[in-house]
Amino acid sequence: MNLMSQHPKNETRNETIGLKNFTFDIITDMLGYEKYYIQIVETTSNNVTSVLESIEYQLVIVRKTRTVDLAFNVAMLILGILNTFAVGCMTDINLVKQVIKRKKQILISTVSQYVVIPLVSTTK
Repeated sequence: MNLMSQHPKNETRNETIGLKNFTFDIITDMLGYEKYYIQIVETTSNNVTSVLESIEYQLVIVRKTRTVDLAFNVAMLILGILNTFAVGCMTDINLVKQVIKRKKQILISTVSQYVVIPLVSTTK
């Protein structure tokens, strides 16, 4: 029995099919979702090939987290916190009090942002 695939990706897989155990490498350049098709074929001594089984896998291709990824995430978190703090420092407290007194407008805008907009964006 031979294990054949339609296109290679970057991953080592161990599969047990029937009573046989197979290992193959998957090599890719792209991250994301990928369908992977595998055919198990049997070749006889006079080169006659027959397909014994076809399998389809849905793979999620990710990469290992690197130090630079962690540094970027921490830097973005710190910048986000500083930005929020800076905006809060510049806000006039009297203006905030005036806005809080308008309860009807706050309710309408909150419902629009968290209910209406997500519903509209998910419908086709």
